[in-house]
Amino acid sequence: MEETFVEYIVKTKTSLSAIGIRIGCIFIVICCFLLTAVLGILGVTLGVLAIYLTYMAFQMTSVEYEYSILNSEISVDKIMGQRKRKKVAEFDMKNAEIMADADSEEILRRVNNEMKVLDYSSREAGKLKYAVIFNEANGITEMIFEPNEKMVEALHKIRPSIVRIANR
Repeated sequence: MEETFVEYIVKTKTSLSAIGIRIGCIFIVICCFLLTAVLGILGVTLGVLAIYLTYMAFQMTSVEYEYSILNSEISVDKIMGQRKRKKVAEFDMKNAEIMADADSEEILRRVNNEMKVLDYSSREAGKLKYAVIFNEANGITEMIFEPNEKMVEALHKIRPSIVRIANR
């Protein structure tokens, strides 16, 4: 059998809460340096610490997802600040029931409250998102992601009977 390997990275849209955290951190930095006149060296020290914490906040609120397909295995890694990588999911396409456009009738018909939903998309409106429903030992899981054309074709080669290519 031919080995399949495809990777794709999607940057997530910065959420309102992440923007709020960033603005709050910047405000704290400004306050610390304004208080330097009153606090002296302690104000400078607090300001430097606040700059470091602001840098970390920006790193942690910048998120990308990397999708990797190796043969029939799909893995999703979360990349924070383009530095820290963490594997967040791994699925086998052999356990998949269907893969189609996340807004398609086939997917919407199968979605229910007991299903675990994992959204690894950019969360941007208008982007084509696919959903894969997996039936695994720990229950039914819906994974939402944004594969590129090459990735969809690779998954279609692996499981042509369940992959529905969207016409957008």
